[in-house]
Amino acid sequence: MGDGPVRLSVRDDVAWVELARPPVNALDADLVAALAQAVLEVDALAPQAVVFSGGPRTLAAGGDVKWMHDRGAAGDRVALRGFLRAIQALFNDVERLPMTTIALVRGPTLGGGFELAMACDLRIAADDARIGFPEATLGLLPGAGGTQRLTEAVGRGIALELLYTGRIVDAAEGLRLGLLNRVCPAEDLEETAGELLEEILRTTAEARTAIKACVLAAIHEGRRAGLQTETAEVERLGVSPSTLERLLAFQERRRAATA
Repeated sequence: MGDGPVRLSVRDDVAWVELARPPVNALDADLVAALAQAVLEVDALAPQAVVFSGGPRTLAAGGDVKWMHDRGAAGDRVALRGFLRAIQALFNDVERLPMTTIALVRGPTLGGGFELAMACDLRIAADDARIGFPEATLGLLPGAGGTQRLTEAVGRGIALELLYTGRIVDAAEGLRLGLLNRVCPAEDLEETAGELLEEILRTTAEARTAIKACVLAAIHEGRRAGLQTETAEVERLGVSPSTLERLLAFQERRRAATA
């Protein structure tokens, strides 16, 4: 995908999905549909990892406020419901991608923009990033999974404080709260992502996919399901040729011959 509101490219078995709807990648129906198509293509391509970015200003500054106002003023609940279902489905699909997903966060990444980031496995932020869910200040709430994923990330008390107040936090506080994995100067954002990816890709794709399956099982179905998934995945990995080669190489104190 080249032109259009979403650009998809693959480099060194890593897919890069860039939101490109100037000036601030406001999430409207067209951008959500284009991003959903890109996620489908990524899933089919099956790269080692996916990086979501939004250009030099922001990953996405949030939803299209004018669109929301106009639909609300018209009493158009059907349009509002359809949009919410589409964007929830999109971010659920991002979360379910079997490969490692990383969001590059810079500038004001708020509301729906941060919901996209929260749907990813990891978040790397520029030091100029500002993140949060200011919807309550507009009489709304984050409706694309933000109330759920924020609570999962930081716990009930902190999540409710941030949601009730709509407070926007800077990158340093986001890192302290556990909302971000790494913070770096804005000019180093892609390089920092590359360094983290290099570290991640030293492990096997099989192991990473299994780890993600265990974590998501626990989040969505509870600890018992997570433990059952752990057992099944360890049994599967334990007879994998790639795992067996790595185990043998470890015993023989040599580099594994397979990825």
